[in-house]
Amino acid sequence: MASSPTWRLIQVVVAINIGSHFMLYLDGVVDNLLPAAKSFLIKHYGSEDEGNRNWELMVSLRMYGLALGCLLSMFLSRRWGRKPQVILGMILNITGVLLTSIIMLIPGGLAAAHLGRFVNGCGQGIVQTAGTVMLLELPPRRCRGTVLATMTVFACMGELLSMTISLEEIFGNEARWHWAMAVPIFVLIPSLLLLLNAPESPRYLFMERRSELAIKSLAYYQSPTDAEKTISDMQAELAHSENDTDVNANSGVTKRRDSREEKESLLGSSPVRKSRIAEPRFLRPLFVGCVLHSLVHLDDWLWISYSTHIFERHGFSVTQSQKASLVMSLPQSILSIGLISIFDKFPRKTLLVVPTVASALIGAISIFSLRFSAKDHTDVSLSSCLLPFLAALDLCMAGVAGESAFTVVPELFLYQDRILGTAICGIAQSLFGGFLLNYLLSAINRFGTAAE
Repeated sequence: MASSPTWRLIQVVVAINIGSHFMLYLDGVVDNLLPAAKSFLIKHYGSEDEGNRNWELMVSLRMYGLALGCLLSMFLSRRWGRKPQVILGMILNITGVLLTSIIMLIPGGLAAAHLGRFVNGCGQGIVQTAGTVMLLELPPRRCRGTVLATMTVFACMGELLSMTISLEEIFGNEARWHWAMAVPIFVLIPSLLLLLNAPESPRYLFMERRSELAIKSLAYYQSPTDAEKTISDMQAELAHSENDTDVNANSGVTKRRDSREEKESLLGSSPVRKSRIAEPRFLRPLFVGCVLHSLVHLDDWLWISYSTHIFERHGFSVTQSQKASLVMSLPQSILSIGLISIFDKFPRKTLLVVPTVASALIGAISIFSLRFSAKDHTDVSLSSCLLPFLAALDLCMAGVAGESAFTVVPELFLYQDRILGTAICGIAQSLFGGFLLNYLLSAINRFGTAAE
C-alpha cells in the first residue's frame, strides 16, 4: 500500500534534519568525552595542557568546516538543485563520522579525527543550507513554520542523545569513549538511502521551468488540495520574478531581462548575485539573519560544548558532571518538542525577542549568583544545585529563540536570494562559533568559572 504524502514528507523532513541539526550530537559528545579521553590525550601529547589545546582545536574545526560547507552550498546552487547538495552533504557527514571514530584504532588516528570533524562540518553546512531551503519549499504554506521548527527539535535530540550515550556507564569511559563518535552512522545511512529515492524540491523545479516534474514532486510531498494551492503560489511567484526589471546603474535606463538573465536570476547565478548583494532588500534581512543566528546560539555553544568541563571546574566529580550535563539538556528537549504543536500560534518576533532577552538575564543572574555563593564557603551545596538549574533554564530560553530563528531567517529572503542569504548567515554563525570554541576551553582553564 502506497504511503500518504504527509508520511513521505515527514520521512524527508526527518532525513534532512538528521543530516543537519541532529549532527550537533557531535558537539555534545566531545564535551562529555573529554574526561574519558584525557589519559589518551596526555599519553599522545605529553601534557594535559597540550592535550586540552588539541581537543579544543578538534572541537572548533567542525565549526570552521560548517562555514566552508555553507560557502560551498552558495556556489553549488548555481548549477545544482536542492537534493543533490543534500546528498553530497550526507556523504560528507558519513565520511567525517567514520574518520572521527577511528581516533584510537590506527596510528595517526588523532589527525584522522581532526580531519573527520572538519569534513563533517562541511557536510552539515551543505545540508543545513540547502536542506533548510528545501524544508521551506516542500510543505504546504499552512505548516511551513512547524516544519522549520523541527530543526531545533532535532538539534536538541542530538544534544540529549550525546549526553546520554557518553555517560560513564555507557560509552563515557577510557575503554569505549571513541565508539560514541560513531553512533550517528546508524541514522545517517538510512537517511541517505531515503533521500536518494525522494524527488527534488517542487518549487525549485517549477522555477527552473520544469513544470511536469514539479507537479509529480508535489504529488509526492503534498495532498491534491494542498498541491493545488502551492501551484497557485508558485505561479504567482514566477510571474513576479518575470516582471522584475533591472536598472542600469550607470545610465539609469530600465530594461527587461532576456530569458537567459531571468533564468540566471531565479537560480542565483554569480553576476546577478553581485548586483543583488548591494541592494537594501537583501542587505537588511542579511544583517538581521546574521545577528540572530550568532546571538541565539551563544549559550548552546557554551553549555553543549563544554558543560561537563565547567561542572568539573565547579567542583563536581566526573560522573556528577556527566549526569548534570544530561539533566541540563532534558528540559530544552521537552520544551522544543512541545513547542511544535503551538509554534504557529505565536508571532515569530515574540518567540525571538522574549527568550533572547530572558537568556541574557539568566546569564547575568548566573554570574552574580555563583560569585555570591563562592564567597560563602558554607553554601557549596546551594551553589552546586544552582549551576545546573540555571544552565537548564538558560538552554530552554536559547532553544525557543533558536527554534524561532531557524524558522524566521529563511523567510526573510526573496526566493532567488534564499540559498545565498541562508549560506552567508550560516558562514557568519559558524565562524563566530568556531572562534569562540577555539578559545573557550583555554579561557575556562585559565580564568575558571564564576564560582571559582
